[in-house]
Amino acid sequence: MFRHDPARSGWAESATPGLQEIAWSADLGGPVDCSPAVLGGVVFAATSLGTVHAVDALTGQPRWRAEVGAPIVSSPCVDGERVYFGCGDGYIYALSAASGELAWKARTGRAVIAPPLLIEGKVICGSTDGRLYALNATTGDILWKTEAAGEVHAGATAAGEVVVYGDWEHQVRCVRLADGAPVWGKPVRPTGSYRADGPVLACPVIAGDAVVVASLAPTALTPPDSLNIHVLDLATGKRHWGAPGTNPWQTDKEHQMSVSTCPTVIGDQIWFLTLEGYGNWSAVLRSTALATGARGFASTSLGNRAGFAPSDCSAAVANGVLHLADYAGMLLQFDTATLQPPRRLALGARTVSSPAISDGCVYIGLTDGRLLCVR
Repeated sequence: MFRHDPARSGWAESATPGLQEIAWSADLGGPVDCSPAVLGGVVFAATSLGTVHAVDALTGQPRWRAEVGAPIVSSPCVDGERVYFGCGDGYIYALSAASGELAWKARTGRAVIAPPLLIEGKVICGSTDGRLYALNATTGDILWKTEAAGEVHAGATAAGEVVVYGDWEHQVRCVRLADGAPVWGKPVRPTGSYRADGPVLACPVIAGDAVVVASLAPTALTPPDSLNIHVLDLATGKRHWGAPGTNPWQTDKEHQMSVSTCPTVIGDQIWFLTLEGYGNWSAVLRSTALATGARGFASTSLGNRAGFAPSDCSAAVANGVLHLADYAGMLLQFDTATLQPPRRLALGARTVSSPAISDGCVYIGLTDGRLLCVR
C-alpha cells in the first residue's frame, strides 16, 4: 500500500537499491501520477487516463490491463486477492489482482484522490465529499462513514484500533477503526479534532504513541509563518511541541514554508521536504527531533547537483536511506546516517509519483506514461 504499511511509515523491507540503471520501462499509455504497489512479483499502477495495469516486477511485461474510464490519482493498495483504488468518478474500486476483473465498486459523493488503506479486512478511504469511508474489503459494503467535513485529499493512517486523517479545512481527526466514532474528545479536543495551521494534503504518520502531521501554509497570497510539522499524542490529539505560527526548528530568516508530502520518521528524527518561497518555489530537505522539535539537518544548497527541485513525492525508505523524485526528473537517494550529497539518476521525464521499493528495486511512474524499475 502507499508508504508500505497502515502507519504510513514509508519503510520498505528490502535491500537498499543501487540506483545503477533503469532495468526496464513499461509504457502505460497515460501519465502515472500515483505511486505503484508491489506484491507477489507483480507491480500494480494506474494512470490519469483511467487505466489500471499489472506488470511483471522482473521484466515489466504486462499481465493485464483494465479501464474504468475516469482519472486515477489514488495510489493503489493490494492484497493477495484484490487491488483497491479511488477514482475521479467518485467510486472506490476493487479489481481482481489476478485478472483485473471488477470485484466491486462503492460510491462516494465526489472524486476520490486519497490512497486507500487496508487493515483488518476493511478498506479505509477518504473522499473529496468530506467523509472517511470504511468498506468491507470482500464485498465493498459500507461499514461506516464519518460526517461530512473538509475535502479529504490525503490517505488515512492506522495503528491498533484507531484511524487518523486530515482534511483541506486544516482539521486532523482520530476515529475508532471499529465504527468510525471520534476518539479525541472533550476536554482536550472540544471540537473532536486538532486544527493544523493549514490544509493537510499528506498522509499522517504514526510513530509509537505520536502522530506526525504535515500541513501547507494557510495562504499563498500573504503567507504568514505557520507550524507545518505537528506532532500529536495519538491517544488525545494534544500537541507535543510547537505553537500556531511557530516552528522550534525554524530560524528567524526562514519564512513562507509548506509541507505537502508525507514526513518520514527515522530513529529520533522526522525527515520532511519543505516548499519555500513565493511563486518560484524551492525545496529544502530537513529534519527535526521527534520528541522536542529541535532543529536537525537542512539542505541549504539547492542546485541541481547538490539539492532538490520542488517535488510532490513522498519518500520511500530502505535501511535509513531516503528515496525521492522531483520535478526535474531526478531520482534521489539520500543516506540519513552519512548526510552526504544525494546520489542521483535521471529518469528522463517529470514525476509526481512517489516511489515504491521492493526486493532491492525502486518502482516509480512518470508523467510521460512510463512505469520504471530502477536497480
